[in-house]
Amino acid sequence: MLTSYFPLSLSCGILGIPKKLSTLPQKSLYFTLGHSLHFFRFFFNQKRLLALKPFPKNKRIYNDQRGVVTQAQASHIRGSSSSIRWLKRQQSDPYTRMAREQGFAARSAFKLDQILNSYHVTRAQLIIDLGASPGGWTQVLHRRFPCAHIISVDKAPMTPIPNTTQLILDFTNTNTPRIIGNILRDRKIDLLVSDMAPSFCGHKQTDHIRLLALAELAFEFGKLTLKHGANAIFKINRGGTESQFKLLLQQYFERVCYAKPDASYKDSSELFVVALGFIGRNRDDE
Repeated sequence: MLTSYFPLSLSCGILGIPKKLSTLPQKSLYFTLGHSLHFFRFFFNQKRLLALKPFPKNKRIYNDQRGVVTQAQASHIRGSSSSIRWLKRQQSDPYTRMAREQGFAARSAFKLDQILNSYHVTRAQLIIDLGASPGGWTQVLHRRFPCAHIISVDKAPMTPIPNTTQLILDFTNTNTPRIIGNILRDRKIDLLVSDMAPSFCGHKQTDHIRLLALAELAFEFGKLTLKHGANAIFKINRGGTESQFKLLLQQYFERVCYAKPDASYKDSSELFVVALGFIGRNRDDE
């Protein structure tokens, strides 16, 4: 009996279990030790998961929304299942790979390029790009219209691009349109593109309203700066009230269409409104 109790008594001392418990029947004592070992195993596992090492600088993986991610960071990601699915989709996405190969700052560059091709927008001398960061849309505009003057606006830093005026400003600030107006000096623009998007909260209807509000803000600016016959592209999403925005644009443009380029994820509610041929005044006033 002494030999059978000795290992348990020693274990009690190591685990800090009171000596009185060592006199319990063998079955009860094994039960207590089992719970103690389970607790210590859980504690050390949690400690090991929290002790994450800093991410080393390594080969970059392209990332549309968050800049770039290193290979080491990708291997350390311990998030929700949706985050893991998003990362896998980014790594296997052909447009992500092509953007990296062609030197675009974001895969979203192909969205604008496909829209411009579909609607045959071939001429522009003065362009404004709202929500330009990280710079993919500005790169497309610069390549398609090398002689055009492009004004890119975003509150986040952008990729430096020749022959462009980059303004690190928040377009929702009331002073920003005035600053852009001072640069234009009464000149009218040929093309207005807006890829502005709010910080999404996850509530679909709220995010939809916020995104439409930014598109409407861009349009209000466009009414003052677009020349007759100019074109505009606005980023929105499906949510129930996008048709009202389309009806509003139809009063000021000859043709207004929805566009869903191939580079836009099929399961995304993302949508673009393409407005062609700015009239310059409300049709109801004619």
